[in-house]
Amino acid sequence: MTRNVIMAKNDNIGTDQKNQKKIMKLKTSTWIPLAEIAKGDVSVVFKVTDAEGKIEAAMKVEKMGKETKKKYIERDILESLRDSTHSIHLIDFSFVKQYRMTVMTMVGPTLGVIKRLMRNKFSDSTILRLAIRTLLALKDLHEHGYLHRDLEPENIALSLCKSSRNVYLVDFGEARQYARNDNGKWILRSPRNKIAFRGSVQYCSPKMHDSQELGRIDDLWSWLYVFIEMRVFLPWTDSTFPFKYGPRKRTLLDETLNSDPFLMTFLPVVTIMKTSEFADRPEYFKIYEILTAKMTEMGVKWTDPMDYDLITERDTFFSRIPINEEKLTDEQLTAVFQEVVVPGGQQYLVDQKAYCFPVEKEKEKEKEKEKEKEKEKDVKNKKKEKDTEPEKEEVKEKEKEKKVEKNKEKEKDVEKPKEKAKEKEKRKSKE
Repeated sequence: MTRNVIMAKNDNIGTDQKNQKKIMKLKTSTWIPLAEIAKGDVSVVFKVTDAEGKIEAAMKVEKMGKETKKKYIERDILESLRDSTHSIHLIDFSFVKQYRMTVMTMVGPTLGVIKRLMRNKFSDSTILRLAIRTLLALKDLHEHGYLHRDLEPENIALSLCKSSRNVYLVDFGEARQYARNDNGKWILRSPRNKIAFRGSVQYCSPKMHDSQELGRIDDLWSWLYVFIEMRVFLPWTDSTFPFKYGPRKRTLLDETLNSDPFLMTFLPVVTIMKTSEFADRPEYFKIYEILTAKMTEMGVKWTDPMDYDLITERDTFFSRIPINEEKLTDEQLTAVFQEVVVPGGQQYLVDQKAYCFPVEKEKEKEKEKEKEKEKEKDVKNKKKEKDTEPEKEEVKEKEKEKKVEKNKEKEKDVEKPKEKAKEKEKRKSKE
């Protein structure tokens, strides 16, 4: 992915140059495309400004198709996060011709970009602070009732503001609503028996390799793998057989953490995570305490320089327009991690097809529409059958007549040799 990116990962307009030129000429009443910053299979992301040039944003342009029409999850998540200070926000959503435009907060370089620039060499203090900030963003997403299900370095981004230490999650294409506030009471969706693969084999939870339903704790497993990899090579990635990733993640994790003094910090984190079941609420605050205790032990402050600060001094990485972002004090950060919004436990689970979830309602509506279409088809087919019955009878009669004619022709063909034989006998008798 490229820098300053709200990703359009694997989202077929990106490779079509004609389409790209058309899109670049598109102007809404509010947004003017400046440059392409990312592209995928069915979408392109542009850096845009408003008509007055006061606001910089990212505009994801998707060509509408059957699959695209169904995917409004990203818009829904951004709308639900509009009150969050730890998330990117939806700025505008519109349609121009056959394209869908989603305008959202611009972000800085992704962790994937930073890893490549730094050749994956990071200090303990940088890893700790990035891990805590990413955990904060992940907790915030979970507290709004959604799972990410595709957490990886390319989907973790820095702020567009140079002086900020905020971290944002991007690309919600694989996200799923797992909880909902129903008249003041939180409810959780029950796990399905089997699910399709989501995310990447390198960072996904071990459960994903077994096609098991993912919960909040599974996003945390991905989070853990991302930050372990900032220090050491993930041992399961050297396997050429993806089906071995799951077992290797389970058997090699402790060995990997014990191989590095700094990574041993995460051993108690893993112990906590291993006890969590699907419906359980992750121990965000306990994990936060473990990591901040390590920061205190090392004498690390939030305001300390990051390893990548000098490399990312380039203006192309950050906005030239001043950005106001909330900066949390240590006390405020602790309070956010202590706050409990969505509870956990089996008692909160409801049936998977509960109508209180908008997605399930939409699915039911689609099923009803399909049934209605099938009924209409059946009615039309029956009418056609009735209308064509007289024609069918005529066709049958004609076919019978043709058969009779053919039989007569065959009889004539049989009689001709006999008549010829009789004529020969008559001639012989005369002679």
